[in-house]
Amino acid sequence: MLSDQFQSQAKNIVGRYLSAWIMWNLELQMCGDLRRMRHDLGATAPALAQASQLHAWWHVLVGYASYIQVISLVHNRQT
Repeated sequence: MLSDQFQSQAKNIVGRYLSAWIMWNLELQMCGDLRRMRHDLGATAPALAQASQLHAWWHVLVGYASYIQVISLVHNRQT
């Protein structure tokens, strides 16, 4: 039987992967609109323009979810 903590971490991991997948697909579907928005925001709000790089957020979320997954598996194996 899996512990409650492990089940909670598994839900967290799946949620991050799902969020990353949604962001990546939004980027694919709205690529032209997002590029225009980033171009328009580039001069006035460069930080917001950079934060709208949804594909970059996909990398961040997948990387973090993978890290949590490895740490959770190691922890679960040691207990």
